[in-house]
Amino acid sequence: MDPSPLHGGRPDHLPEVQVGVLEPPQEDRPERALSSTGGVLKTPLKALGVIGLGFATVVLAIPDWEHLPELNFVAPVVCVLGTFVLARRWGLAEDVRFLRLWVGTSLAFAIVSTLTGLFNNITDEPLSMPTFVHLWPNLYSGATSLTVVQHGVLVTRTWEFVYLPFLPFYQIPGVNYEYLMIGTWVATLYLVRKNRVGLILLASPWVGVIAANGFNDFVPLLFLTLTFVTLHGYKSRLAEVVSLGLKQFANVLVVAYYVLTRRWWRALEATLVSVAIVLPFALMDPPGFWCNVIAGCAPDLSSRLQFSSPTNGLLSHANYGVWPLYVLGIFGPRYGLARFRSVLARLLPSRQGTPP
Repeated sequence: MDPSPLHGGRPDHLPEVQVGVLEPPQEDRPERALSSTGGVLKTPLKALGVIGLGFATVVLAIPDWEHLPELNFVAPVVCVLGTFVLARRWGLAEDVRFLRLWVGTSLAFAIVSTLTGLFNNITDEPLSMPTFVHLWPNLYSGATSLTVVQHGVLVTRTWEFVYLPFLPFYQIPGVNYEYLMIGTWVATLYLVRKNRVGLILLASPWVGVIAANGFNDFVPLLFLTLTFVTLHGYKSRLAEVVSLGLKQFANVLVVAYYVLTRRWWRALEATLVSVAIVLPFALMDPPGFWCNVIAGCAPDLSSRLQFSSPTNGLLSHANYGVWPLYVLGIFGPRYGLARFRSVLARLLPSRQGTPP
């Protein structure tokens, strides 16, 4: 019997990570508090240095998003990883007070960004997502328009639906979509609070700013966290099904995970569920579905057969950088480099007589 959460029981594919729990330390493992007497101001200065680097990532990355699209998420992701390495090297990854300060400052920064517009307005998703419900059920045959005031100018924006069918329904009427994404991001942080690696990576100020801008990536990330971290049995199965109907990256991640862990039936199952979710909507307008969901065509309805360049379609989206951070933060503690090497060795066995 499959011991995964989709078949009941404690999931075997993610650990019960106990280190880095935001709880009082045990007596035999003294906490490295910010007021450590070992170096007087040494630990606080290190903590401020890591937090400062986290905020510097946002400051340095934002101006480049228009001028260096190929670095839209590559450079910030590298900086966030560097921040994590620095925090771990300085012993802050196990410091409960630092982790609380790290999360708190990032959350405060995200709220300030939403209230003031600082490092904000880099996506139109907070405007477009609430309007997509009106396209239901023929999601991929038309476009939705909205007239708004941007920087004192009255403009009409037009969007096509490029996601999967469940995503438009994740909203609360009357609640600003940016605040909804901040809340979704915070909920994810709460669910991974026992995983210090995931907490440091996903609670970085840069990820907080992405949430403050209202990027919808945090919706599938929340349901993936429920699937792989929090829920068990058929509740986890339901969360996985929901995640497969939100955004394409979630489908790729789920199927890739099952393939890498050699759970072929589960990979096939996730693929079939994904097809079943989108098939009714795809049949209503096959060219529109192909263009919007798979090919990434130009937004103009008259140019459905035109393809966007891979670089523009992938690296030029700053929010896409949250996904590799999520993978490293959630799966990294269990499936480290050695684990993936072992999996690849089983999938791609070397020829007899050839050293591994």
